[in-house]
Amino acid sequence: MVCCIFKVYDKLRGENKEAYELKVLVIGPYYHGDKKLQGMEEQKLWYVQQLLERRNETSVDKYIMALSDMEEGAR
Repeated sequence: MVCCIFKVYDKLRGENKEAYELKVLVIGPYYHGDKKLQGMEEQKLWYVQQLLERRNETSVDKYIMALSDMEEGAR
């Protein structure tokens, strides 16, 4: 099974902007840094920290490396 998230083109988004605007959670780079979604970004960081603590780990480095190995295939 392959999952994909596609960018909605401006012309289509213009027809019904509300239908395509993210409201709570960002997955991927399209809305990175959007101030109205900052609260959820902070929540995601908190959850990552909690997961690390469960595993008695202090760094996300090995996970970042694992994800970077998969990055090209995900794009």
